[in-house]
Amino acid sequence: MKRPPVRLPLLGKMLLWLLLHLSLLGLIAATLAYGQFQHGWDTLLRSSAGGQLRVRGEQIAAQLRGVSPHQWAEVTKSIDQEFSVQSDFWMPHGEFLKENFQQIPPALEKRLRTERTPVKLGPQRRDPRDQRERFGPPPHEPDEPMEQRTAQPSRPLRPQENQNPPSRPLAFEPVAPLFLISDQGRYWVAVHIPLQPGQRPDHVTWVISADQLSGNGLYFQFKPVLLVACGILLFSVLFWIPFAIHITKYVKKLHIATEQIAAGNFQPNLATKRRDELGSLGTAITRMAQRIDQLLRGQKRFLADVAHELCSPLARLRTGLGILEHKLPESEKSRISSIEEDAAELAELINELLDFTKSSLTIDKTKLQSLHLPALIESCRLRYIADHSCRISIPENFQILADEKLIKRAIGNLFQNIHRHAGESAAVTINATASSSNITLTISDDGPGVPADQIERIFEPFYRVDTTRTRDTGGTGLGLAIVRNCITACHGTIAVQNQNPSGLLFQMILPLAK
Repeated sequence: MKRPPVRLPLLGKMLLWLLLHLSLLGLIAATLAYGQFQHGWDTLLRSSAGGQLRVRGEQIAAQLRGVSPHQWAEVTKSIDQEFSVQSDFWMPHGEFLKENFQQIPPALEKRLRTERTPVKLGPQRRDPRDQRERFGPPPHEPDEPMEQRTAQPSRPLRPQENQNPPSRPLAFEPVAPLFLISDQGRYWVAVHIPLQPGQRPDHVTWVISADQLSGNGLYFQFKPVLLVACGILLFSVLFWIPFAIHITKYVKKLHIATEQIAAGNFQPNLATKRRDELGSLGTAITRMAQRIDQLLRGQKRFLADVAHELCSPLARLRTGLGILEHKLPESEKSRISSIEEDAAELAELINELLDFTKSSLTIDKTKLQSLHLPALIESCRLRYIADHSCRISIPENFQILADEKLIKRAIGNLFQNIHRHAGESAAVTINATASSSNITLTISDDGPGVPADQIERIFEPFYRVDTTRTRDTGGTGLGLAIVRNCITACHGTIAVQNQNPSGLLFQMILPLAK
């Protein structure tokens, strides 16, 4: 026995796809986070985002090594102006060189004093005095004034040091951003700037203050980050588009099918290989449409059979009334006339009912032929509204594809409807325009129109705007229903709307004969 195919619900598909998407984004985010922040948040400065800061630091280090300390104050001026920042050098003895900052955040000073510049020592422990020579005296020990340090850029080595050089030279780390803090509405960055070994000082800390996190482009270059984010977003969109299109395309197909069913087409094309809820819905709609089509066809056949069966006894009744009318005295003939009028109204209703059922049952059997539209309209006008004022604008070469009997019945019913409800003095306007495959025919009048809340129902069988069925108003409520069936049988559509300030406009779209 063949096993039934596995069905994955639509919700399961969406959740599975979403889980896959989120997992992929999480993997990308985790990779970036691990590469950027595996040693703390300050490592963002040392990543590719802080490349600009390292490049500028190397330039400053090279300039500081080439000039005397009393010229260091001029080194960062160009950078300060280019990026609209403030900067200064924190010296190893615990003071700023230029004292550019009006107020130093305590957190910044604390980190500058506690986070000493990283130095790689050789395998042998150095004498503390060597350490003192490299970094200068500790902050609590007195040192010579800044003026003397500035005037004496470097101190000669002692003879002992010259005679006994260290077995392994000190190796300083390269330029490296140290930390980033935010305080007092500004963003502070410290950068280690190494100088020449043996020079005093042998290193400084470049401290920068900016009013933006990016340091106006000096701290970070966010463009690569934005490009990566845009790339991820674009990838996400492209990742979801096929799945979304796969769903919405069939949903749109379902929508079109239901609109066709509402318009009277009960043969929707919903064939699909989907095995989810949407596929089941499409199958259910197809079955529903077929069932509705069967019920409506059965109802119409029943009405046709009833109307046909009523024709014979009604004909005999009218024949008997005619014979009886000749035998009765003149005083009694008025009663017979009233009965004859009722019989005539019943005969009209039965004929309309037969026409309605025939027009709806012959939709699939209609044979279309090329018809000359101006001649067709003129023929119907002379027959039904010859006394009305008509303005016709139809190009002489317009040809339509339609069943001649059905299209004449449809246009004739529209003209009769105008004559009956718009009045004998109503003016009629008939226009036609063509497109690549259709001809749009409009027939309008200047009558009272139809209430807006009832206009969508006037094509329903037996629906009447005037609910009183009197001989004065006439009509069976089937005239416009027959019009719609005839136009549909000719592979066309019909719509109606009120005009401003008054009147009713019927718009028919019919196939163009080529």
